[in-house]
Amino acid sequence: MEVNLKKILKDYNMLQKELAYVIGVKESTASNYVSGARKISLESMMKLAKHLNVPLDNLISDSETITITKQEFKKLQEAKQVFDEFFEKYK
Repeated sequence: MEVNLKKILKDYNMLQKELAYVIGVKESTASNYVSGARKISLESMMKLAKHLNVPLDNLISDSETITITKQEFKKLQEAKQVFDEFFEKYK
């Protein structure tokens, strides 16, 4: 998943320390995410989007292709199933 955390922090006037708190990691880990030394997880991006009250896709690069782990894909499938069941129930 292509994410420019430096730009996100700047755009939302957010410090790395706050990012670490919001996504539940150490400041050093958040620093590694921002520098690109480590990839941020989809779960962490979802937490950040919720905190900023913006859709997740607002935070993800304009790239047409994203790469996610099998675990992240499974979580997306589970979330889709929950949404599908909800919308089917309230049609």
